[in-house]
Amino acid sequence: MLEHELYRLIRSRKYCRHIPKNEKKISEYLKECIKLSREINFFIFWGMHRDTLIKSIDTTIEGVNCIEEYLDRINSQYPVALWVIFSDIHMRFNRINDIYIKEYSEFVKKLFSQIKYARFVNLSKIYSYYRITLDYLLESEGGWEKINMDNYGEKFKEIIYSSFNKFHPEIRDDKIKREYIKKYIKMRVSEIPYVLRYINNGILLSFNSPIYTAMFDKYLMIIYLKKVGKNRDTIPWIPK
Repeated sequence: MLEHELYRLIRSRKYCRHIPKNEKKISEYLKECIKLSREINFFIFWGMHRDTLIKSIDTTIEGVNCIEEYLDRINSQYPVALWVIFSDIHMRFNRINDIYIKEYSEFVKKLFSQIKYARFVNLSKIYSYYRITLDYLLESEGGWEKINMDNYGEKFKEIIYSSFNKFHPEIRDDKIKREYIKKYIKMRVSEIPYVLRYINNGILLSFNSPIYTAMFDKYLMIIYLKKVGKNRDTIPWIPK
């Protein structure tokens, strides 16, 4: 059956380093796409670190090439679409200069423009389309759910606090750290329904490990691609 062949390609060991957690959801999604003759949507949040433009251009190119090679095999059997969500909102939240964001956006957009089924969109455009703001998402009535760090496991908490300390060594107050991290997670979780609605559902591609995406497990179908370079297995605020 076509569905089984597509799923075999999607979870290929050549490109994936972990078994998807939501296999049943992925299978049901594939069935729906085939039944409705609809493209299989994949999407990825594409961000940057403070030193990306200086040190990680090769890694960016390698990442784009890896995604293209992976999806080309699936597209040869059934049409796919790749939504590249350029995470400008996340970058500003992490205090990255707008000049660097603009330069990197143009670079990434040019790379993905060479992939015929890729669609590039700034996350800020999705926010604008639904008339939402970051402040709205961070308010209790605007966020999708109350964030409880205990829901994501001890390993997640350990890594995310370590990541924050590397990125913001100047912030020593634990209370401020906790609030900043909770805001980041709430932003990421609360924007998900808007992103899914904008692209009409889809499978998230991630170069991160399942530990880093624990906050999404409840909501998303996720494929964990083998990491490329040195910088992909990170939370956005890790500079290196």
